[in-house]
Amino acid sequence: MKAVELKRQIDERDELIQLLTRQLEQAAEQLDRLQRSGGVSGRSPASLPTEFARQQEAIGQDVAYLVTQWENSQLAGAVGRIELQLEELRDLLVQAKLSPGKENCLDEQREATLLAKLQQAMHFSEQEIPEEELEEDPALISDGRSIAGREELSPHATLPPLPQELDLEHAHPQQLCDAVRDRDLFIAKLVDQYRHLHQTARLSSPVDWQELNQAPAELRARLEQLETQLQEQLRINEVSMSLERARLSREATQLELARMQLQKELKKHGLNGDMLRGNDAVPPMAQETGSPEKQRSQKWLSMLRIKET
Repeated sequence: MKAVELKRQIDERDELIQLLTRQLEQAAEQLDRLQRSGGVSGRSPASLPTEFARQQEAIGQDVAYLVTQWENSQLAGAVGRIELQLEELRDLLVQAKLSPGKENCLDEQREATLLAKLQQAMHFSEQEIPEEELEEDPALISDGRSIAGREELSPHATLPPLPQELDLEHAHPQQLCDAVRDRDLFIAKLVDQYRHLHQTARLSSPVDWQELNQAPAELRARLEQLETQLQEQLRINEVSMSLERARLSREATQLELARMQLQKELKKHGLNGDMLRGNDAVPPMAQETGSPEKQRSQKWLSMLRIKET
């Protein structure tokens, strides 16, 4: 699988990005025409043109289909990344078994290599988690934020920068994995931007509920049309929630694999494996004046972003 499968996934995501970008540009053009014709203004129009509603429904169906196909392809990508991680971890264990008599005395160079390879396999970084990731609420991403709390998206808003092109023939496997991840994030941004633009195109003034009892047939037809549009928007939001759950599941699997492997390595090298059970397992004094063995343990904890108090 490896490089060939990663190249295939990159090609699929590039094609999906082109389709989503084209759909987003079409939606922006339609919104621009609607605003210039007075369709989105302070007064609620009696009804939208039938052709415009039909085009919006067709675009929504196309985007929902593309997102569903992208979500289905995520499973193969996640399995591929897990296989790569397992292969690298297996190689590390084989290399460790080829050096008898050094289980309790691992030299600094070998330990640094082991940390680097495990960190690279699990896509971790010793840097702190960005504040945006800590403060981002998945529920807000899936449900769609209120228009008042978000920045206004104009029809001429610039699209996010396209992912950097990659030489698939000479790229390293790690670069291929990074390229797949970057394209996944770009697709998620396009879907979110299209959803917000789709909501903006449907804006109207607040409804006077006192007048609905005497509403004419034309207004009732308009309300039925809005109900259909809301149901379609709900379906798109459910797809976004499914994408978010899949992402969280992948991250949880990576964390669990790293924790299990780390426990094995700590046992193998005679380190204290109880430190993984919580932040209170290591007293503050041990961090300041710890032995080399404890310092090595703290490197593993730092790599897994387990903070000590």
